[in-house]
Amino acid sequence: MLASFIRFLVVGAVNTSASLVVILFAKEALKANTAGANAVGYVVGLMVSFALNGSWTFRFRSAGPGCLLRFFVAFGVSYLANLAVVFSLSKATECDSFWWQVAGAVVYSGLFYCGCRWYVFFENVRATRSGRA
Repeated sequence: MLASFIRFLVVGAVNTSASLVVILFAKEALKANTAGANAVGYVVGLMVSFALNGSWTFRFRSAGPGCLLRFFVAFGVSYLANLAVVFSLSKATECDSFWWQVAGAVVYSGLFYCGCRWYVFFENVRATRSGRA
């Protein structure tokens, strides 16, 4: 499990980099507005995350539409938990600290990993344990 979590973190760095490159390209070369550039960048980052986490992190073999839907659900739940942590800490301390963002990112990463491992790509984890994969 530790190896898959490390691969998950590497994929996170790759998809974040891909998102930033797309956002910067859209803003600078295509003169897109900030909201549009961010939307396209995040979609690209999520698709990179889905592809790499499925194929490399969890070695999933059949990622169809149902799997993609589960991926978006896991992402949404994790992102909402991130926001809840950041806003709760900001409100409780009456300050907007960088560390609250870090705390939110830790919660997001942990939940998203668990969601991907046991909900999105679960069939593959089960098959690996039974010796079928």
